[in-house]
Amino acid sequence: MANKLKNKPSQTAKNVAVIMDGNGRWAVANSLNISKGHSKGVEIVREIVEESINQEISSLTLYAFSSENWSRPKSEVEAIKKLIVSAINEQVPDLVKQKVRLKFFGCIDDFGSKIISKIHKAEKQTGSYKQVLDLNVAIGYGGRQDIVNITKEISEDEEKKAEKKTREKEVETRRGKKKGMQARAHLDPLLTFFARPPLRRVCAGNII
Repeated sequence: MANKLKNKPSQTAKNVAVIMDGNGRWAVANSLNISKGHSKGVEIVREIVEESINQEISSLTLYAFSSENWSRPKSEVEAIKKLIVSAINEQVPDLVKQKVRLKFFGCIDDFGSKIISKIHKAEKQTGSYKQVLDLNVAIGYGGRQDIVNITKEISEDEEKKAEKKTREKEVETRRGKKKGMQARAHLDPLLTFFARPPLRRVCAGNII
């Protein structure tokens, strides 16, 4: 566990982001299996969270697994996926005690139903109180993937806007037709009257 700083800085950043990189290199440098490096990274996360609370940071974002990481050896990827499950099981109770709200973002669907279920459960467990820290964990993120997702979102938004405008025009057209029919209903008797005025006799015997 990280020791809490006795003196807090006068100006503390409210939003901090950490790219979790180099776990594998650390493991190799220490003659360990790469999966051990990722496990060590999770331990460090616990310390970072505690110190973030101590420093009164509002939001901590961890970039944990990029979309490019899927190209790593299958054994390493599977070890990381298992680590995500074990980290949630072990750390969520502590996060609840610390009043930390956990939120995952990225292409979570690619991680399978088991991890998705764990993520949703963890988010629900840590989302029922007023948090002292927002812990955001990015998995399945990446520059290329982000561009694709943003492009899709923009395209969908534009389609929705176009559909909304079409519906509004159709409503206005129907309203216009209805108003026209109502106006015509009022005008028809007058038009008939002026087109074929009634005939009546006057004293001089003339017909008007």
